[in-house]
Amino acid sequence: TNVDIKGGTISNILCGGNYQGNITGDTQIEITNGTIKSVCGGKYQGNITGNTNVNITGGKINGIIYGGSNEGIITGTANTKITGGTISANIYGGCNTGSIISDAEANIVGGTNLQIAGRTIGTYKIYGGSNSGSITGNVNITLTNNTFGATTIYRGSNSGSITGNITSTIENITFTSTSANLYGGSNSGIIVGDLKF
Repeated sequence: TNVDIKGGTISNILCGGNYQGNITGDTQIEITNGTIKSVCGGKYQGNITGNTNVNITGGKINGIIYGGSNEGIITGTANTKITGGTISANIYGGCNTGSIISDAEANIVGGTNLQIAGRTIGTYKIYGGSNSGSITGNVNITLTNNTFGATTIYRGSNSGSITGNITSTIENITFTSTSANLYGGSNSGIIVGDLKF
């Protein structure tokens, strides 16, 4: 599936896939303009056998950004790239959470890639991984030429587990608040792999 947003206002969540059901193949969201409450690169509910891709070069995001799905299993990689736009949102490279198969949370059987470049982001949270979904694979987060306010950055997830390694590239970033935090791992989730800097 391919979603290309060039303007307008979306007052709810924008997903790369459909609301329910399964997808075999990749999902792609391109945002160059417009005002959007929240973005989820995959599906709202359901499974994806393929990769999810979010590319934001413009527009305004005012809620939450998930590179993966809201609920469901992704067998692939969640890719998120933010190089433009006004971001007033918490950012997750992976999924949110959900109970859709045997009370399983949202999972990524693969990894996540989160890239943020040349942005100014205020009092929000950034996670390289998921909210509470598990990730079977590696988490990669790249932050270059950014200015952060009272931002809290976790290279890992919020409370979800990560089986793979966490790697990052962090270059030329500025924190303008003494309340800002940068953590090498997750908030409260288990990490089985290595933390690489």
